[in-house]
Amino acid sequence: MVKEALIIKNQNEIRNKLYSSNEEIKKLEFQCCIDEVFSCQFEGCYNLDNVVFKKDVGIIETDAFTSCNIKKIFFYGNVGLIQKGAFSDNPIKEAFFSTDIQIEDRAFSDTDTAFTFLLLKDVSYPKLNLYALKYHIPIKIISLEQRKTSADIFDFRKESNSTLIISNANQIKSRYYRGRKDIKNLIFTCSVDTLFEEQFEGCYNLETVTFEQDVREIGVDTFSDCNIKELIFKKNVYVIKNGAFQGNPLVEVSFNNDVLIAKSAFYNCGNYSDNFCIRIDNG
Repeated sequence: MVKEALIIKNQNEIRNKLYSSNEEIKKLEFQCCIDEVFSCQFEGCYNLDNVVFKKDVGIIETDAFTSCNIKKIFFYGNVGLIQKGAFSDNPIKEAFFSTDIQIEDRAFSDTDTAFTFLLLKDVSYPKLNLYALKYHIPIKIISLEQRKTSADIFDFRKESNSTLIISNANQIKSRYYRGRKDIKNLIFTCSVDTLFEEQFEGCYNLETVTFEQDVREIGVDTFSDCNIKELIFKKNVYVIKNGAFQGNPLVEVSFNNDVLIAKSAFYNCGNYSDNFCIRIDNG
């Protein structure tokens, strides 16, 4: 018996659970943020023809949805990485993306010959474009209204003055917030091990970032090309990599400890001039 839809409201519903070769699933809808969809997790669900990610997904692993019957895929949030073969051997006709995504070679191999990427206009897609060019996949630019295939779609790109509070490391594990317009203030109330490459890149309404606990490492281009005017480290930070805060109107940042800072970590800061100051306050 084929179900109309499998709705995932909490990522614990799919954690360490295999649905491979499940004949009952016709539509799959993720209504929550997902850290990862595991390798072969939905492989061979041959009645599955529609997959919707309403919020962010960190990584879709190798062969996660291979050999199904998927015709359409919708990504309404950020996606970190789609691995090789993740959607291979499906009759996919359209895949909608709201943001740029890193896609490994042949992630969409053996799909429909008429397969098209639908991209929201006014958003840059360098990696998607390169992938499409390499595999001769057509690209169609659509408007926000054309994108809304149902009335209740979560629009993460709406303008707002919201504050995002990260109180648990799982909120940022394998998850990308790149290109978000709805974040103005970002507060980390928990300690942070690693912020990933480009994790908050291009959040151009983001003005204030506060770390209330220790940070081990801020990766390459993590906060590049945002609108950060105030950066606060209340405790220690140990490593800041190349381009981590480049292209922001920061004019000053203070540290409480000695920090290993890459040469271009704050490139083009200080309102894009040489007017930028680093201070060390050891108490």
